[in-house]
Order: sequence, then C-alpha cells, then structure tokens
Amino acid sequence: MSFLGKLFGKKENPEPQPKLREGEIATPWGPFMYLGIKYNSFEYEGMVDWYDDADEQCDVSIETNAVGSDDMSEGFERFAQLMNNRAEMDYKVKMAALDKLADSEGMIMSESEHMLMSKTLFPEKMVIECISVMRDGCTHFTMWDTDIYDIYNIAVIYTDKGTFEVEIDNLR
Repeated sequence: MSFLGKLFGKKENPEPQPKLREGEIATPWGPFMYLGIKYNSFEYEGMVDWYDDADEQCDVSIETNAVGSDDMSEGFERFAQLMNNRAEMDYKVKMAALDKLADSEGMIMSESEHMLMSKTLFPEKMVIECISVMRDGCTHFTMWDTDIYDIYNIAVIYTDKGTFEVEIDNLR
C-alpha cells in the first residue's frame, strides 16, 4: 500500500492471479498440470519461457517423487535450480552436444550452409524445446532443428552425477 493510500485509506489493487484449472498448481514460471500416469510415469507438465526472447515456450515435464504419488517437490527443486541458472545450463547442454558432434578440429556440417563450420557458430541456432526432470535425478534436454546436417534430434542427459550424456537421432 502506498503512503497516500495508507494516509487516506485507499487500497491498491493486487495483481490479478490466473485462474487455475483442476489439477494445476501455480509456479513462478506458470501453471503445471498433474497428468497422473503418462508413458508409465507419474508427472506434471507445463510450458515455461526458457529463453527470454523466444516466441515459443519450452515444454517441461517433472516426474513425481515416487510412482503413484502426486508430490513433485524433489523434481521441482531441481527444476527451480535449472531456471535460476538457465543461461549457464543452456550453454553447457549445447556444448556437450556439439563436442559429441564435432570432428577433431571442432567442425560440424551445416545443413543450411552446406559446408563445415566451427561448432562455436551453432549454439545460437540450437533451441532447447523440451526438458524432462526425472525422479532418478537426471534431466533430459531435447533439441530439434539444429542446422546440423543429417541430425533429427539431439537429447542431452544431465545425470545425477553432474555429467552429460548425448543421444543423437539421425535422419537416415
């Protein structure tokens, strides 16, 4: 309440809160919907702004603490840490993928340019579109449309030990 509001008894209008649907919970990054069992896993799902300047949001799923539970507190805590350090994590995830794809001189074939290019030119073209926080402590990051020749998608797994594993699906 402002000074004049206190003095003259006027109350400021609070910011309107979005209405949550049944099964949704509010988070600082938007609502997450409890989906129950999906793909043999109990999880919550939501859309977040992983990139400040992106038109599209990132699809996020967070597994519950245990099968059959609706408590996602452990996964949500790990996700909150990611969101608080997302620029650094975004860079590390992309570099792990590019290190795996680059040749011995750090070059990668660009699909749009039809030539080898330095891996340092690709992070801007790579977008993390999906994040899955798993109950085993791992977090999966998925990227499509990377401008890397002959690659369908890239999944980078940030393990519970703090290491990165990269899985690549080729077009052919």
